[in-house]
Amino acid sequence: MVAVTTRGHCGTIDIGLGVRRGRLSSTGGFFAFYPISIRGHVSGSGHVRMTAIAGPRTAHGTGRFGRGQGSGTWKGHGPSGVCSGVWRASRT
Repeated sequence: MVAVTTRGHCGTIDIGLGVRRGRLSSTGGFFAFYPISIRGHVSGSGHVRMTAIAGPRTAHGTGRFGRGQGSGTWKGHGPSGVCSGVWRASRT
């Protein structure tokens, strides 16, 4: 998965994402030297809700998964302020 900032100063963040039985989890990635932890779920219809935490920073995202790919939006906050943007993921 890649999270791209469209507002704020968070940049582009690459995150390994795993999906098992409708549950999301991170499989790798760092932001500001902190490992990224993702928790969330995918509904039977493909709707996604997730929370990502990296040290003192937290972001919440929503979106949708389809055939081998997904996309959505996210908003986050931390010591340096607020960021928001879009995310996209594809099966490898």
